[in-house]
Amino acid sequence: MVVTSLQVDYDQGLWSVSLPFLDAVGVSSDFQEARQRLFDYIDLLWNEYVLCPEEELGETGRMQRNLLLELFSVS
Repeated sequence: MVVTSLQVDYDQGLWSVSLPFLDAVGVSSDFQEARQRLFDYIDLLWNEYVLCPEEELGETGRMQRNLLLELFSVS
């Protein structure tokens, strides 16, 4: 999986690493941990929407699935 773009912020001792298109954010006082939390959440979204049979998804789920597929390339 290749991430297309990340937003990184640091404020009051906390790192925030996000993928704004998915409203996905990882936050921690440690940058690597914040990054990992974001990736763990993206993994959860991938399992929930992309690996799920498309016919089991509602309209919003299909939109989320398509967005994930557009943002990440799988090799």
